[in-house]
Amino acid sequence: MTISFANILSQQTNEIEAPKALPAGEYEALIDGQPEQKELGPAKSPALVFNVKLLRSINADEDEVLAACNGRTLSAMPMTLTMWLNGYGPYKLKVFLQDHLGITLDGSLQEGVDQAPGRPFMVTLGHKPSRDGGVFAAITSTAAL
Repeated sequence: MTISFANILSQQTNEIEAPKALPAGEYEALIDGQPEQKELGPAKSPALVFNVKLLRSINADEDEVLAACNGRTLSAMPMTLTMWLNGYGPYKLKVFLQDHLGITLDGSLQEGVDQAPGRPFMVTLGHKPSRDGGVFAAITSTAAL
């Protein structure tokens, strides 16, 4: 399918609505690929950023989920989980890998991270304010399924 910039840009601004945030609640999810190693924030703190694929709502309002997806599947909604690696971060990563993803850790954290893709777990989504005055859904906690 060819994208028509003319069609997109000819939309009347009074007809363009803000996207809806996924509703707060618990969702079944899985780790989608290897995390990206980043340095984030003003202090350039080390972090792993995992791509998370939402599979299904556990207890969120289904009508609100459908409205927020706006014709896309839930698994197509982009979500990330940032695991900070400074301070107590390595311990929190260990708990996430071991207790939430069910990975047996006998070696390094990297060995556990390497086993994370495709592992199912549960996320809790909450709402956070965005810089443009709206709200967006963000992962507020994780747990084992």
